[in-house]
Amino acid sequence: MALSEPRLDHTRRVAIGGETFSVRSDAPPETIERVAHYVDQRIIEAKAALGETDRFRVAVLASLQVAGDLMEARQELETARAELDALRGQISSLAERLPEV
Repeated sequence: MALSEPRLDHTRRVAIGGETFSVRSDAPPETIERVAHYVDQRIIEAKAALGETDRFRVAVLASLQVAGDLMEARQELETARAELDALRGQISSLAERLPEV
């Protein structure tokens, strides 16, 4: 069975790194704008860090920053899930010890 193509129902024009892009996505328009703003901020930070305007180097550095943020968020999510599982186990253990009413 083939995977279905995502429905690209929403289009938004966004500015990233001083350029305007037309983005089509299945995400709500507000999400497209929020993501574009996030990437634009990373581009601005990369330009400031590099002190140069080589667009490729700026894009690579910004991409590394975004990927780093994603990996950090995934690690935090994994840690939170492990903590939640531990708490569920403790709750289950405590519930087993409670007398029936």
